[in-house]
Amino acid sequence: MKTFFFSLVLFLTLLPAVVFGQKTESFRAFVPADSVAFFDARRENYLLDAKRIDTAFEAQPLVLEDRSQRARKKALRAWKTDVAPRLNLAGGAGDESSDGQTYAAAENLRSAAALFLLTGEAEYIDVVESALTNALAAAILPEAPFFEQRVAAKAVVDASEMIYATDEEGIYINLFVNSFVRFGTPRFHFTLDQITSQPHGDRVRLRLADLPRGGSRFTVRLRLPGWIYGRFPEGRGYRAQGDTLPVPPIYVNGREALYTLKNGYVEITQTWTNRDEIYFDLPLSPRFVTREGEDRSLLLRGPLLYVAPAGSGEDSGADFTQQPDAMEFDARGRFLLRYPARDGSGKQVDFRPYQAVSPDRRGDFRLWMKGVGK
Repeated sequence: MKTFFFSLVLFLTLLPAVVFGQKTESFRAFVPADSVAFFDARRENYLLDAKRIDTAFEAQPLVLEDRSQRARKKALRAWKTDVAPRLNLAGGAGDESSDGQTYAAAENLRSAAALFLLTGEAEYIDVVESALTNALAAAILPEAPFFEQRVAAKAVVDASEMIYATDEEGIYINLFVNSFVRFGTPRFHFTLDQITSQPHGDRVRLRLADLPRGGSRFTVRLRLPGWIYGRFPEGRGYRAQGDTLPVPPIYVNGREALYTLKNGYVEITQTWTNRDEIYFDLPLSPRFVTREGEDRSLLLRGPLLYVAPAGSGEDSGADFTQQPDAMEFDARGRFLLRYPARDGSGKQVDFRPYQAVSPDRRGDFRLWMKGVGK
């Protein structure tokens, strides 16, 4: 009888770990939009611009009903056959200058976000970033077509839930956006300020607060964007010219931190305390990107694509093989690159971000240019 009683107690003790273990398995989850506040009412507050289009838009949480291995394989197969072959650097599909980029970018954004939740791979957040900073940002300009504005605005509002994510081990910093976030999981509760001028500026600074006395041990994951080391959509054969940009050193409280790299994320695991600060500088040197089988190039700086007036290009006399002789913001906060002329005459070609040109004006500008960056 004692043996039976002991066995019963042991079984009941182990039962929660066996039965409930699967139900409480740690899954990645995005931090809800109502836990994130945005700074800077001027440049790069896409959410504010989206809300101006329709104040009724609210973020639609991305809920995955099936996270099984079978569902994961099915989603990856669909991505590789239907999305990846057409994915472009604007976050849309096909040629970056063609119509329909807004609708494709909105679809790609949610599909990529779902795959991040299933895999934890940074490459899918790269797609979210490309769409937000290029195709969708262009489509919420005041002069953009009405229906494209609404599609883009709704996608941008939804993306406010994709900036941060959590799992049982810690947090993910997916997107670099001036913001404040409140994290809350069964293991940890704290707040974080992210201070940055991305995608135009290079510095990203993170400050932790509201941790318990004595701190809390967890993992902070920082996405290393694919454009740093030439990780571009594979299906269209993009290749960056020149050397790979340097992976930035990561500093914690002013000292260079030791970290591991996993799935495209820098991982730092330690006991974090109030006022801890992480900062790093993303390399933003302009780069030319080509496509397999073509002798044309496009200009990329960070996640931003650049366009030039339709009369620019191989017939303009600009010497694109040289470093730009000026890089500056204009009065509207848009980044301009100026290249010297080959004949030394001082003529210059101004590039502006793809995000600064509404979809119906893309024909006035050119994205791909022949014989540049050689």
